[in-house]
Parts: sequence; structure tokens; C-alpha cells
Amino acid sequence: MLYWGDVSKKISCDVCKSSRWQSSNKLDADEQVDGSCRRPKPAKVLRYFPLIPRLKRLFQSSKTSQSMRWHKEEQTKDGILRHPADGSAWDAFDKRFPDFASDPRNVRLGLASDGFNPFRTMSTSHSTWPVLLIPYNLEPWACMKQSSLILSMVIPGEKGPGNNIDVYMQPLIKELKQLWIGVDAFDSSASKSFTLRACLLWTINDFPAYANLSGWSTKGQVACPICAEKTESRWLQYGRKFCYMGHHRWLSAEHPFRKQSREFDGTIEFGVAPIPQSGEDILREVEGVNFIYGKARKMDREELDEGLIEPDVDEGCNLVNNFEELVEGGETNLINQDRTLWKKMSIFFDLPYWRYNLLRHNLDVMYIEKNVCDNIVGTLLNLSRGGKDNISRHAMTYKIWASEVIFIQK
Repeated sequence: MLYWGDVSKKISCDVCKSSRWQSSNKLDADEQVDGSCRRPKPAKVLRYFPLIPRLKRLFQSSKTSQSMRWHKEEQTKDGILRHPADGSAWDAFDKRFPDFASDPRNVRLGLASDGFNPFRTMSTSHSTWPVLLIPYNLEPWACMKQSSLILSMVIPGEKGPGNNIDVYMQPLIKELKQLWIGVDAFDSSASKSFTLRACLLWTINDFPAYANLSGWSTKGQVACPICAEKTESRWLQYGRKFCYMGHHRWLSAEHPFRKQSREFDGTIEFGVAPIPQSGEDILREVEGVNFIYGKARKMDREELDEGLIEPDVDEGCNLVNNFEELVEGGETNLINQDRTLWKKMSIFFDLPYWRYNLLRHNLDVMYIEKNVCDNIVGTLLNLSRGGKDNISRHAMTYKIWASEVIFIQK
């Protein structure tokens, strides 16, 4: 729970009833100690930096104000992909919302987030998550510069937020909804006021963070968010890993690889590529399912085992007895017994345009270069890592290749 807005005065969580303050300091905010007022130390603090004032400042300089119209006025349209404005997702958004596209000053944003250890150690015991925004209106050589990146928030550790990242995203989503309607701003290059609007086109992250932001689990039997329930997976008993098959479905019907069973897994591929789900398809799947954020209390588990409490079916949310099946990264997501494949409905769907975005989530280039290419080259050249050239290692190699390279094809 985030203590802000209408619930900024509360002192305990509505979900798990935990105190807002650290357990070592149970003083109330107004309690007098030694004649002075001591504020208790909060359990966790979210550092959020408002977005609207920073977007307004981009237009308060005549130079940057002109650069914010580069994608419309100065970009060369020759069919070559040099900038996100050359892509089909950008064009599809313009066709869906022509009123937004009519003013080149309206800002298109991308969001990137991942965890890192700020203490400069190789340990993964601590994970702090910064959330960055990229203004795509600028030239391609400028929008990715460090000075152009917008730090939106810093989600503190020591554990990563996991699915609960949506709780931290609430202030940003509120501002993005306000920016979609429009705010007053001043254009210094034109020396006049205008209504500034902004939208979020997509997110950029690695594969584990993909699951946190989208709500689709990128592990297990149906790990591919594009294939969804049509993911072809096999469990490797010796490697104790899932491997993912069916990649030849994306080849043309006449491609010779489809019939070369001996060179691959012994089967001939006759299937067709699955159609990726649209935002509206996802909303229909999660409709009526009540998702609860936060960690399950130990008392809930004990009361369920002893039969002291019963699942609340009326509210559409069932507590399941086997909590371990729903625990991932120390957190529990309580879902309906209908067994939807989605762990949550992403908070990005609160944005009125998100369901219509053609490309909602992207994998970052560095992740694909490192994990995918490194494992493919290692397999082709028969390179062993630390003498661990065994079936377990090859299972992991194929798992990474199958679950990530498939995005290049799609």
C-alpha cells in the first residue's frame, strides 16, 4: 500500500494490516517524547519526481522546444527505421488518435525499469529499481543521452517489487492520465501558450522485468507472452528445465526447415504462428478477476490450514490452500480459482489508450545480445563453462534461446 492522496494519513496497511512505520519505532507521529515531537521512521520510502514540470521545462528553452518537433518536421521519411517514429507502432497510434498526432509538440514517452544493486557489489541480495522515461520527440542522437533521460522514481530495496511494482507506479499513472487530457504550457520558440499532452507508447525491460510490468509470467510451461496458452513447451527431466519448441511455425508454409525433421526435433511442422493478443483481448481475459497485491500474512496460511476461515467467493477472490504455488520472489498474488494465466491486470491499462497500443512491451537490446547470442555461440562452438558441459547446461541454453530469440522472429 502506498500512503499518498486520500490515504496519506493512515498508519497501517489495508491489505496486510502491517504498520506504516518500522517495528523498532512504534511511536505515533504526534507522540511527545522529552518535550519534543518525534516522527517515527517509515518502513519504506518511494522517491517520486513529478513528471509534468519537467516536460514543461523542455519547452521553456527555444532550442529544446524546436527539437521536440523534430520527429514531425525534420525527420526524413525514406522507409528506413532510424527512430521510433519510423515504426508501425507509432503510425498505428497516430491513426487511432489523430487529434493527438496533429500537434507535434505532444510528447511520446517510453518507460524503462530494472533492478540493480546500488552498493557496487556483485551480490544480488539488494535490488533497487529506478524507473526512467525517454522522450521520443527528440532526435535519435539526443533522446537516449543521459541528459535527456527522465528519472521518474526510485523504488527502494532491499527486495525487488515484483508484481507489486504497480503499487509504486500509481503517482506516475495519475500524471500520465492528466497529461493525456492536457496541461497548460508555454512554447518559447513560438512565444505562446499551448496545451501540452503526453502518452506512454511502451516499456523496455529484460525478460524477468517483462513479467512484473505486463502481468504475464515469463517462467514455466507458458512462458512466452506472445504465444500465451499456445506455447509449445517440454519438461526436460534430467535438466529440470522447460524447453520451448514450435519455432518453425513462424516460417513460411513452403520453407524447407518445416520438413527437415531429422535435423531438428524429429517432427514435421504443420502449425501456423499464433496471433499475438491485443490489449482488448487481455482485458477480456482478466475481467471479473480480483487481484490482490502484497504479501500473504502467515496468519492467513495457518487459519486456512486449520479451517478457521473460508475463501471469500462473493467478492470473486478465492484464497487457495497451496500458497507455495502462488509465491514468487517472496510475494503472493491471490487470484481467482478460474486459473487465469495472468498474474495481474497491469496498471498501465488504467491509461485510456494503453489497450490500443500495438507494441506495449519490448525487450532491451543488451539483454538479447548478452543472453541470447552468448548461449547460441556457446552451443554452436561447443564451449563449456567451468567444466559444466552437461545436459543441465544445454537445457538452460535452449531455454534461454527458445524463450527470447523468438521475439526477434515475431
